[in-house]
Order: sequence, then C-alpha cells, then structure tokens
Amino acid sequence: MTGQGKTKTLLRAGPQFGIGRRLMAHRRSPDSPPAAANRSAQVGSETERLACAYLQSNGLRLLACNYRCRRGEIDLVMQEGDTLVFVEVRFRTSTGS
Repeated sequence: MTGQGKTKTLLRAGPQFGIGRRLMAHRRSPDSPPAAANRSAQVGSETERLACAYLQSNGLRLLACNYRCRRGEIDLVMQEGDTLVFVEVRFRTSTGS
C-alpha cells in the first residue's frame, strides 16, 4: 500500500450535516499536493474574500461564491441593482512596472 493514504469515516450529526451523515477524512499521503499548492489555495481564498468585501462596500450584493457548473467555476456572483455581475478574481504578486 505504498503511496496510498489511510481513510477513516467520521460521523457528524446536526441540522447542517443531516443526522448520521458519513464524511470521509483523508490523511495526507506522499501523493497529496505539496504545501505550496495549499498555500496558493489559501491566498486565492483570501483574495476572493477581500474582493468580495470591496465590492460589497461599493453597493453590490453577494449571491454566490465559487459557483460551479459544467463549464467551470465563477468566483463571485453578485448583483448591482437589476444587473447580475459575474466576477473572476485574479491575484498577482507584482504590478509589472
């Protein structure tokens, strides 16, 4: 079983989980994504949160985060008046100047 992570089943209860819903918890294995990938995902999530807060402070209303569909994912779906706004959040480490 080299390279395979161990799995254990957890039992969660409560209205948000449903009574007795089983969840799988995976331990890290050698095949798990490296720490840099996890860090990149964390930076992406934080950047999306900041963008959402900025847009909300400018009057937009959040309808959905990370909306997934057959064609991909939309980071933020917001509304401004009667206009739907679809937002793709991008992060870069430099300004390019």
